[in-house]
Amino acid sequence: MRSTRREFMAAGAVAAMAPGFIRVDEPPVTAEGLMVREGRYLPRWIELLDDVGERARAIVVLGPQQAEHVEMVMRDGKSQYASFLSEERVALEGAGLSVITPDPTADLDAIDAIDAIVEASRGHRVVMLNEAHVASRHRALLGRLLPRLRAEGFTHLAAEAFDDGVNRLGPEEPLRFQHGWYTRDPVFAEAVRQARELGYGLVAYEQRDDQLSDSPSLSNVATVVREQAQADNLRAALEADPAMRVLVFVGYGHLRERGPPFAGRLKHDTGIDPLTIGQAQTGAWGPHTEDAPPVVALLERFRPTMPVVLVPAGTRPVSAATDAELTGEGADLMVLHPALPDVEGRPGWLATDPARRRVAAEVPAGAGPRLLQAIPAAEPDPAIPADQFLVADAGGPATLFLRPGRYRLRLETATGFTPLMAIEV
Repeated sequence: MRSTRREFMAAGAVAAMAPGFIRVDEPPVTAEGLMVREGRYLPRWIELLDDVGERARAIVVLGPQQAEHVEMVMRDGKSQYASFLSEERVALEGAGLSVITPDPTADLDAIDAIDAIVEASRGHRVVMLNEAHVASRHRALLGRLLPRLRAEGFTHLAAEAFDDGVNRLGPEEPLRFQHGWYTRDPVFAEAVRQARELGYGLVAYEQRDDQLSDSPSLSNVATVVREQAQADNLRAALEADPAMRVLVFVGYGHLRERGPPFAGRLKHDTGIDPLTIGQAQTGAWGPHTEDAPPVVALLERFRPTMPVVLVPAGTRPVSAATDAELTGEGADLMVLHPALPDVEGRPGWLATDPARRRVAAEVPAGAGPRLLQAIPAAEPDPAIPADQFLVADAGGPATLFLRPGRYRLRLETATGFTPLMAIEV
């Protein structure tokens, strides 16, 4: 049974297993089972809002050996799940101040992030982009990057988020909840849908059961074993397909080219120097949480409206020639996101996504937690929404941001789903 930190944050107390390993034929007796079997998000959200109950579940899952991690697991689990519901104010509470930035007084140029990454990617076989797991805006940048790198000849998308099942997805089979924990974020699911439409192959490289350490799952030993397993698995995929050019989407420090993390191990073991782009620790988090003074200074200086890469003035974005030239995040380039105000109650970065269109909807009044969801019409249930967010009891006007296509709108309540209407964008 896989037992990484991510699964501890994801799992309900009864099913102490990775989300990707829950079979769809299991009875939906837990919140996790209800998600995989029926596509319901709210049962697990309601659990996460109950601190006493969630602490008891975390203690059961972690066991006495790792009891000191309970508070961290609770905090991270709630933050990550909140990002799936477009609850940025809750999701980013645990993000922490972003402090890995260039000197705000240095002589710098700000280049559109997508243009910069595409330019720097030329000649590279592997491009790695990281994310903070609590920040859907980072997964949105992945979605914007996919068509541009496809035009440059990239053939595959690999992601820490993927379960092995994605390797066997037929061309007409939709992405499902059991295909990976972060695929449950509608923003990431839309990026994966887009990748498949563009012709990318999907690659899972996460540590397998037979690669697990005997040490406690959150220990340093288990972490190092996991980093090596990820590198081994991606190396095997690259060796099996010499024509593969791959965009790899990782979490946090897996991106570092120095030392024991995944990227560094892959570089050492294969001789391939990946282009690495960090966005997990560089900001911004606004407007829903505080940014560090250097981030605020950079935002005030450049006033970006879209993500940018900061480079020394007069230079172009390139892969670092030496480890000493890597950014503070241990990557070749770093992305600075703008702190955009909300638009009609939705994240500003979502509203400015050029691939999405604003869609107005009317929500009826009702009591209790409710999610407005837009489901791709071509996908049978249980389907991952293309966009969703929590709506107020009073109902009224609501705004979705969707790619062109046909959708069915519905409300998820604590007891199930209420269909609303079919729309075409």
